[in-house]
Amino acid sequence: MRRFVRAVLLTMWLLAVPRPTFAGEADPPWRPEKGSDPFTFWKELARPPPPPPPPAVTATAEFFGVRAERAIKDCKYGEAAEACDKGLKELGASQDPGLQELYERLFRLRLAADRLQKRADAEDAFRHLGLKVSGVVARRDHPLAIVNDKTVGKGALLETAEGEGTVYVDEIQPHRVIVRFRGYRIEVPFGPRE
Repeated sequence: MRRFVRAVLLTMWLLAVPRPTFAGEADPPWRPEKGSDPFTFWKELARPPPPPPPPAVTATAEFFGVRAERAIKDCKYGEAAEACDKGLKELGASQDPGLQELYERLFRLRLAADRLQKRADAEDAFRHLGLKVSGVVARRDHPLAIVNDKTVGKGALLETAEGEGTVYVDEIQPHRVIVRFRGYRIEVPFGPRE
């Protein structure tokens, strides 16, 4: 066992010690890189990384990403989605690992813009329903609220105009009623609407 350990240590030392090279002589391809495992020198060396993407493609896609972020901050979700689409089109179906992070960022921004647009559309449609909470009895056991002159409890379904969807009473609190409309929780305050 000791001979084996000595042989391993000697091999590691010999492979780690750089040997002098002469003019015109290249290092053999089997020489391990510094800090690599000396026992894998027979394996094929790692390929060099792919060349970086063209700067024009990266800069243009980055520009569209910044533009999409600004549009989301300004609540212009349609513009954000368009900017993301243009940036993703600019990147194309590139498999370059250097562009993968930028591609994922643009893709996440696109999903966020879609989700926020759907939320804004639901809130806009909900405003047109004209639901008004005129009274609340906020008890622990069985809270009740008066919505559009009808007494409703937690879990009730409110009827809306045709094609608008249903409104589900999710929670009744002392100063507001929280409902679900098109999958989003929306707060309806108690009293006159502003």
